[in-house]
Amino acid sequence: MSTKKVRIHLELGEENSLEVVKLTTIRLLSDDITYFFPTNLQNLKHHKDLFDTSSTVKMASKALTKVGQYRNITITLNPEIVTLYLDEDCNFVFKNCYLEELVENSTLINTPVSLEATDKTKVDLIRLIDKLSNKLETKVNRGLDISQIQSQFVLNKFQGKENARQWMSNFENECERHEIVIDEAKIQILRLFLEHNAIEWYSSTLCKLTMHGAWSEWQNNSFLETYGDKSWRTVYLAYTYKYINGSFLDYALKKERMLLETEPSMSDQSRINHIVVGLPLDIQDRLDKETINTTEQLMNQLRRYTSIFPRFKKRQGRFLSVTNETDIRLNESRNQKSIEKRPCSNCEARGYPGRFHPVEICR
Repeated sequence: MSTKKVRIHLELGEENSLEVVKLTTIRLLSDDITYFFPTNLQNLKHHKDLFDTSSTVKMASKALTKVGQYRNITITLNPEIVTLYLDEDCNFVFKNCYLEELVENSTLINTPVSLEATDKTKVDLIRLIDKLSNKLETKVNRGLDISQIQSQFVLNKFQGKENARQWMSNFENECERHEIVIDEAKIQILRLFLEHNAIEWYSSTLCKLTMHGAWSEWQNNSFLETYGDKSWRTVYLAYTYKYINGSFLDYALKKERMLLETEPSMSDQSRINHIVVGLPLDIQDRLDKETINTTEQLMNQLRRYTSIFPRFKKRQGRFLSVTNETDIRLNESRNQKSIEKRPCSNCEARGYPGRFHPVEICR
């Protein structure tokens, strides 16, 4: 078979979140009929022989730097390459797949527009619609790379103890960020972020609602119905949580998280107030209320006192408990234990050292 001159369309697109050069259409230079490649055969990696033998294709590919850019170029196919794209009757066929013809009466979305079109504005508009349509079709029809999605999601696994409503809201936000809109895809991905008894819930729900069930049924009528917290316990814990020991910063971060899970719309000032009232009085007195306007400023102040915490702990016992009354009871208990651990003086005087019991009951 002799050489053939063809007109091809190269375009920089996206595939699995990566930029790739695609060969979308091809036609004989002597013919006005254009043929397009199926979506799964457009990636230039499927046309390695063409890329390696044509310097024009290489240069045109390097010129594409932004998604959506394209080049229409004319190249000459040598006899070896011609057999990859044309059969003996000059029908366009690639990898045993006969290419579909683009006819003039196609819809706007499917109509190819050549660079020779006279109305440039119309050309750009149709190409934009075509690109968006192809991108949407690719996202909907391509297989989900589950392992890749699992690594890209910024989401902790649900173990059945977290705030179910807040966790599900975070899951929805991640799906929206990765443009995952199909119900079946969300149901598949949900399985990757469940642990412990939540996996058992997923298995039983899968039997009842199936993989093709509506996402709203999975989300509201099953997940939130099973794990949604309908008591006041979380609210009580969030508002009454106080500092006991350890790092002041760790306490403040955990307190803020609990408050936000209970009341996401809580103002900064309210969060600051709730965090501060749970701190020891000595630390509260050291915090300047007028200069702390955000939780970040409060965290910064608490980091300073974390380093001097051991010194305060030795000097004052109140850091180990919530109230002074509790500290008094702890001190009395410690004194009582220290008295009980002293050896009996009567037994020591009679030559029996190491006996521990109150002197009052010594025989």
